[in-house]
Amino acid sequence: SIDATSNRDFMLEFCFILTNIMLNLSRMAEDLIIWSSNEFDYIELPDELTSTSSIMPQKKNPCPLELLRARTASVIGNLTSIISTIKSLPSGYNRDLQDTKRVLFDAIRVSKDSINIMRLIIEGLVAKRENMLDKASKSYALALDLAEMLVKKGMPFREAHKIVGSLVMLASNKKKSIKELTREEVNNDEVYELLQTLDVSIINSRVSIGAANPKEDIRMIDERRLVIDIHKKVINERVAKIEDAMKRLEEIADKIMNGR
Repeated sequence: SIDATSNRDFMLEFCFILTNIMLNLSRMAEDLIIWSSNEFDYIELPDELTSTSSIMPQKKNPCPLELLRARTASVIGNLTSIISTIKSLPSGYNRDLQDTKRVLFDAIRVSKDSINIMRLIIEGLVAKRENMLDKASKSYALALDLAEMLVKKGMPFREAHKIVGSLVMLASNKKKSIKELTREEVNNDEVYELLQTLDVSIINSRVSIGAANPKEDIRMIDERRLVIDIHKKVINERVAKIEDAMKRLEEIADKIMNGR
Protein backbone atom coordinates (compact mmCIF):
# COMPACT_ATOMS: atom_id res chain seq x y z
CA SER A 1 0.00 0.00 0.00
CA ILE A 2 2.89 2.36 0.72
CA ASP A 3 4.31 1.69 -2.75
CA ALA A 4 0.89 2.13 -4.34
CA THR A 5 0.31 5.55 -2.77
CA SER A 6 3.80 7.01 -3.01
CA ASN A 7 5.28 5.43 -6.16
CA ARG A 8 5.30 7.62 -9.27
CA ASP A 9 7.48 5.43 -11.50
CA PHE A 10 4.70 5.27 -14.09
CA MET A 11 4.62 9.06 -14.24
CA LEU A 12 8.39 9.34 -14.59
CA GLU A 13 8.48 6.70 -17.33
CA PHE A 14 5.65 8.35 -19.25
CA CYS A 15 7.18 11.81 -18.95
CA PHE A 16 10.53 10.43 -20.10
CA ILE A 17 8.82 8.91 -23.15
CA LEU A 18 7.31 12.33 -23.91
CA THR A 19 10.74 13.92 -23.45
CA ASN A 20 12.30 11.40 -25.84
CA ILE A 21 9.58 12.11 -28.41
CA MET A 22 10.21 15.85 -28.08
CA LEU A 23 13.97 15.37 -28.42
CA ASN A 24 13.42 13.57 -31.71
CA LEU A 25 10.95 16.20 -32.90
CA SER A 26 13.42 18.92 -31.95
CA ARG A 27 16.18 17.30 -34.00
CA MET A 28 13.79 16.92 -36.93
CA ALA A 29 12.85 20.59 -36.58
CA GLU A 30 16.52 21.58 -36.63
CA ASP A 31 17.12 19.56 -39.80
CA LEU A 32 14.07 21.09 -41.53
CA ILE A 33 15.13 24.62 -40.53
CA ILE A 34 18.60 24.06 -42.00
CA TRP A 35 17.28 22.33 -45.13
CA SER A 36 14.85 25.19 -45.82
CA SER A 37 17.61 27.81 -45.69
CA ASN A 38 19.00 29.39 -48.87
CA GLU A 39 22.35 27.74 -48.20
CA PHE A 40 20.83 24.25 -48.45
CA ASP A 41 17.53 24.83 -50.29
CA TYR A 42 16.46 21.18 -50.00
CA ILE A 43 12.85 21.87 -49.04
CA GLU A 44 10.17 24.56 -49.18
CA LEU A 45 8.09 24.91 -46.03
CA PRO A 46 4.33 25.53 -46.39
CA ASP A 47 3.42 29.24 -46.36
CA GLU A 48 0.67 28.75 -43.80
CA LEU A 49 3.20 27.38 -41.31
CA THR A 50 5.81 30.12 -41.69
CA SER A 51 5.83 33.87 -41.14
CA THR A 52 7.49 36.84 -42.74
CA SER A 53 10.12 39.02 -41.16
CA SER A 54 9.03 42.29 -39.53
CA ILE A 55 11.66 44.11 -41.59
CA MET A 56 12.88 41.83 -44.42
CA PRO A 57 10.06 41.17 -46.94
CA GLN A 58 11.99 38.37 -48.65
CA LYS A 59 12.42 36.35 -45.45
CA LYS A 60 10.39 33.25 -44.61
CA ASN A 61 10.68 32.34 -40.94
CA PRO A 62 10.11 28.72 -39.83
CA CYS A 63 8.47 29.93 -36.60
CA PRO A 64 6.53 26.75 -35.67
CA LEU A 65 9.71 24.68 -35.99
CA GLU A 66 11.69 27.13 -33.88
CA LEU A 67 8.96 27.20 -31.23
CA LEU A 68 8.76 23.40 -31.26
CA ARG A 69 12.49 23.31 -30.65
CA ALA A 70 12.06 25.67 -27.70
CA ARG A 71 9.10 23.73 -26.28
CA THR A 72 11.33 20.68 -26.06
CA ALA A 73 13.21 22.45 -23.28
CA SER A 74 9.95 22.92 -21.36
CA VAL A 75 9.14 19.18 -21.52
CA ILE A 76 12.67 18.37 -20.36
CA GLY A 77 11.96 20.82 -17.53
CA ASN A 78 8.69 19.02 -16.74
CA LEU A 79 10.55 15.73 -16.36
CA THR A 80 13.20 17.37 -14.20
CA SER A 81 10.49 18.99 -12.08
CA ILE A 82 8.78 15.65 -11.34
CA ILE A 83 12.12 14.00 -10.52
CA SER A 84 13.07 16.88 -8.22
CA THR A 85 9.69 16.73 -6.46
CA ILE A 86 9.93 13.00 -5.78
CA LYS A 87 13.61 12.74 -4.87
CA SER A 88 13.38 13.75 -1.19
CA LEU A 89 9.91 12.53 -0.22
CA PRO A 90 9.56 10.08 2.68
CA SER A 91 7.61 6.84 2.25
CA GLY A 92 3.85 7.14 1.92
CA TYR A 93 1.69 9.76 0.30
CA ASN A 94 2.73 13.40 0.44
CA ARG A 95 0.83 16.43 -0.81
CA ASP A 96 3.86 17.35 -2.94
CA LEU A 97 2.78 14.61 -5.36
CA GLN A 98 -0.37 16.54 -6.19
CA ASP A 99 1.67 19.18 -8.00
CA THR A 100 3.25 16.58 -10.31
CA LYS A 101 -0.09 16.11 -12.08
CA ARG A 102 -0.10 19.70 -13.30
CA VAL A 103 3.44 19.31 -14.61
CA LEU A 104 2.64 16.01 -16.36
CA PHE A 105 -0.50 17.40 -17.99
CA ASP A 106 1.54 20.31 -19.33
CA ALA A 107 4.08 17.89 -20.83
CA ILE A 108 1.27 15.91 -22.46
CA ARG A 109 -0.32 19.05 -23.94
CA VAL A 110 2.95 20.38 -25.37
CA SER A 111 3.97 16.99 -26.79
CA LYS A 112 0.58 16.42 -28.42
CA ASP A 113 0.55 19.90 -29.99
CA SER A 114 4.13 19.43 -31.23
CA ILE A 115 3.33 16.11 -32.89
CA ASN A 116 0.36 17.67 -34.68
CA ILE A 117 2.45 20.65 -35.84
CA MET A 118 5.19 18.38 -37.18
CA ARG A 119 2.60 16.28 -39.01
CA LEU A 120 1.19 19.38 -40.74
CA ILE A 121 4.67 20.56 -41.71
CA ILE A 122 5.70 17.17 -43.13
CA GLU A 123 2.45 16.92 -45.08
CA GLY A 124 2.81 20.44 -46.48
CA LEU A 125 6.52 20.76 -47.28
CA VAL A 126 7.84 20.45 -50.83
CA ALA A 127 11.03 18.46 -51.39
CA LYS A 128 13.35 20.01 -53.98
CA ARG A 129 14.57 16.73 -55.45
CA GLU A 130 16.72 18.26 -58.18
CA ASN A 131 18.59 20.45 -55.70
CA MET A 132 19.24 17.47 -53.45
CA LEU A 133 20.51 15.32 -56.30
CA ASP A 134 22.72 18.12 -57.60
CA LYS A 135 24.34 18.74 -54.22
CA ALA A 136 24.70 15.02 -53.52
CA SER A 137 26.46 14.44 -56.84
CA LYS A 138 28.82 17.37 -56.21
CA SER A 139 29.63 16.32 -52.66
CA TYR A 140 32.35 13.90 -51.59
CA ALA A 141 29.84 11.32 -50.36
CA LEU A 142 30.69 9.11 -53.34
CA ALA A 143 34.30 8.80 -52.15
CA LEU A 144 33.40 5.78 -50.00
CA ASP A 145 31.78 4.05 -52.96
CA LEU A 146 34.92 4.62 -55.02
CA ALA A 147 37.06 3.10 -52.26
CA GLU A 148 34.76 0.08 -52.04
CA MET A 149 34.90 -0.39 -55.82
CA LEU A 150 38.68 -0.50 -55.63
CA VAL A 151 38.50 -3.04 -52.81
CA LYS A 152 36.22 -5.25 -54.92
CA LYS A 153 38.92 -5.22 -57.58
CA GLY A 154 41.39 -6.64 -55.07
CA MET A 155 43.00 -3.54 -53.61
CA PRO A 156 43.55 -3.51 -49.80
CA PHE A 157 41.18 -1.03 -48.14
CA ARG A 158 44.07 0.80 -46.49
CA GLU A 159 45.54 1.57 -49.92
CA ALA A 160 42.14 2.43 -51.42
CA HIS A 161 41.46 4.76 -48.49
CA LYS A 162 44.75 6.55 -49.06
CA ILE A 163 44.23 6.95 -52.82
CA VAL A 164 40.65 8.22 -52.54
CA GLY A 165 41.55 10.48 -49.61
CA SER A 166 44.27 12.14 -51.69
CA LEU A 167 41.80 12.64 -54.57
CA VAL A 168 39.29 14.28 -52.23
CA MET A 169 42.00 16.61 -50.94
CA LEU A 170 43.03 17.46 -54.50
CA ALA A 171 39.43 18.12 -55.56
CA SER A 172 38.78 20.21 -52.46
CA ASN A 173 41.84 22.36 -53.10
CA LYS A 174 40.70 22.89 -56.70
CA LYS A 175 37.10 23.54 -55.50
CA LYS A 176 35.56 20.81 -57.61
CA SER A 177 33.95 17.39 -57.08
CA ILE A 178 36.03 14.24 -57.45
CA LYS A 179 34.08 13.39 -60.63
CA GLU A 180 35.25 16.68 -62.15
CA LEU A 181 38.92 15.72 -61.79
CA THR A 182 40.67 15.18 -65.12
CA ARG A 183 42.50 12.01 -66.08
CA GLU A 184 45.78 13.84 -65.65
CA GLU A 185 44.82 15.00 -62.16
CA VAL A 186 43.72 11.52 -61.09
CA ASN A 187 46.94 10.06 -62.55
CA ASN A 188 45.54 6.52 -62.48
CA ASP A 189 43.59 5.20 -65.46
CA GLU A 190 41.77 2.48 -63.50
CA VAL A 191 40.63 4.90 -60.80
CA TYR A 192 39.64 7.49 -63.39
CA GLU A 193 37.47 5.00 -65.29
CA LEU A 194 35.75 3.95 -62.08
CA LEU A 195 35.11 7.60 -61.25
CA GLN A 196 33.20 8.03 -64.50
CA THR A 197 30.77 5.28 -63.50
CA LEU A 198 30.00 6.79 -60.12
CA ASP A 199 26.49 8.16 -59.66
CA VAL A 200 24.22 8.86 -56.69
CA SER A 201 22.05 5.95 -57.86
CA ILE A 202 24.78 3.66 -56.50
CA ILE A 203 22.95 3.98 -53.18
CA ASN A 204 20.54 1.35 -54.54
CA SER A 205 23.34 -1.20 -54.27
CA ARG A 206 23.32 -0.95 -50.47
CA VAL A 207 21.01 -3.77 -49.43
CA SER A 208 21.82 -4.41 -45.77
CA ILE A 209 19.07 -4.00 -43.16
CA GLY A 210 18.68 -0.32 -42.31
CA ALA A 211 20.68 0.87 -45.35
CA ALA A 212 19.85 4.16 -47.12
CA ASN A 213 18.49 2.26 -50.13
CA PRO A 214 15.04 3.79 -50.92
CA LYS A 215 13.50 0.31 -51.06
CA GLU A 216 14.82 -0.41 -47.58
CA ASP A 217 13.42 2.92 -46.37
CA ILE A 218 9.98 1.95 -47.70
CA ARG A 219 10.22 -1.49 -46.08
CA MET A 220 11.05 0.02 -42.69
CA ILE A 221 8.25 2.60 -42.98
CA ASP A 222 5.73 -0.13 -43.85
CA GLU A 223 6.99 -2.25 -40.95
CA ARG A 224 6.57 0.59 -38.49
CA ARG A 225 3.10 1.37 -39.80
CA LEU A 226 2.10 -2.21 -39.02
CA VAL A 227 3.46 -1.82 -35.48
CA ILE A 228 1.55 1.47 -35.09
CA ASP A 229 -1.65 -0.24 -36.27
CA ILE A 230 -1.16 -2.97 -33.64
CA HIS A 231 -0.67 -0.34 -30.91
CA LYS A 232 -3.75 1.55 -32.12
CA LYS A 233 -5.83 -1.61 -31.86
CA VAL A 234 -4.63 -2.26 -28.29
CA ILE A 235 -5.29 1.36 -27.28
CA ASN A 236 -8.77 1.33 -28.82
CA GLU A 237 -9.60 -1.88 -26.93
CA ARG A 238 -8.43 -0.31 -23.65
CA VAL A 239 -10.40 2.87 -24.31
CA ALA A 240 -13.52 0.79 -25.02
CA LYS A 241 -13.06 -1.07 -21.70
CA ILE A 242 -12.60 2.19 -19.79
CA GLU A 243 -15.69 3.70 -21.39
CA ASP A 244 -17.71 0.57 -20.58
CA ALA A 245 -16.47 0.63 -16.98
CA MET A 246 -17.37 4.33 -16.63
CA LYS A 247 -20.85 3.62 -17.99
CA ARG A 248 -21.42 0.81 -15.50
CA LEU A 249 -20.04 2.98 -12.67
CA GLU A 250 -22.46 5.75 -13.55
CA GLU A 251 -25.35 3.26 -13.59
CA ILE A 252 -24.41 1.95 -10.14
CA ALA A 253 -23.98 5.49 -8.79
CA ASP A 254 -27.37 6.44 -10.21
CA LYS A 255 -29.04 3.47 -8.50
CA ILE A 256 -27.44 4.34 -5.17
CA MET A 257 -28.40 8.03 -5.39
CA ASN A 258 -31.96 7.18 -6.33
CA GLY A 259 -32.29 4.52 -3.65
CA ARG A 260 -32.91 1.68 -6.08
